[in-house]
Amino acid sequence: MVLCYEEKDRTAIEAVGMKIIEFKRLVYKTCGLWKKIHEAICITCDVVKNVISKAFTQIKEALRTIRVHDIQKLEPRKRWKYVRSLERIGIPVVPVYFYRPSVFYCRNNC
Repeated sequence: MVLCYEEKDRTAIEAVGMKIIEFKRLVYKTCGLWKKIHEAICITCDVVKNVISKAFTQIKEALRTIRVHDIQKLEPRKRWKYVRSLERIGIPVVPVYFYRPSVFYCRNNC
C-alpha cells in the first residue's frame, strides 16, 4: 500500500505536530491492527458456527430417536404443539394429530 499526500495534506499533518513519515507509520500500524482484528473475529465466528451446528445436529438426532407412539400417548393439544415444534426445527414428522385410518379421495377426481 502506497500513501501519497498533497501539499495541503502535508500542511494539515504538520499542523498537528507530526512528520509525514510518522503519520504514514501510524497509518500502516493501524491498518495492520484492523486486519488482525478482522482475522480474529472471522476465526471466532467460524468456531461459534461450528459449535452451534454440532449442537443442533446432536439435538436433531436426539429428537429423531423419540418414537411416534410416545407422541400419540399425549393428549391432542400437547401432541400438536410438540409436532409443530419438531416441524419448525426441520425434522420430518408424520401427522399424528390428524390420523385417519382410511384414504379420502377428492370428490371431483381432479
